[in-house]
Amino acid sequence: MTLKYFAAIMAMVLPAGMASAQNARTLSALPPLVNDHPQSEELIELGRQLYFDPRLSGDSSTSCAECHDPRYGFGDAAELSRGYPGTKHWRNSQTIINAAYLTGGLHWDATVPSLLHQVPGAMGASIVANIDAAMAEERLRQIPAYVESFERLWNKEPAMDEIAEAIAAYERTLVSTD
Repeated sequence: MTLKYFAAIMAMVLPAGMASAQNARTLSALPPLVNDHPQSEELIELGRQLYFDPRLSGDSSTSCAECHDPRYGFGDAAELSRGYPGTKHWRNSQTIINAAYLTGGLHWDATVPSLLHQVPGAMGASIVANIDAAMAEERLRQIPAYVESFERLWNKEPAMDEIAEAIAAYERTLVSTD
């Protein structure tokens, strides 16, 4: 990721007073997203449903939106993210707005290559969603509407690769050019 794009993203997520007027004038508009993953309205809608579904956590209480909350710019308002119930994360939840532009890696340390890789990592992490892939798949297989969506999109039952693909497809739509 180039410094120019990083500066543009930071200007969009920093509180208004932190981005100076001079810096704002030197930033260029974000380019169109290069997306090598096919998107469709049905895929994005499935991803949106999964993003807000708490059944994709170990105790069925925590959706992606719990830590990446639309009310807080798809991040959180906490200094440290609360994490899975009973835990406290060692960092806060970054916004996922414009995360599709972070092709050099996600998280504060850029250790996750893409949104597609981030989803199963977060779901499986004990401090985040704390759910095993087999359990997530089985829970979705018990919900006829999800089974029908997966059949239409992939001709198969819910599986982790496709769960990640759907959620990442939704997250790629969270773009702000303002």
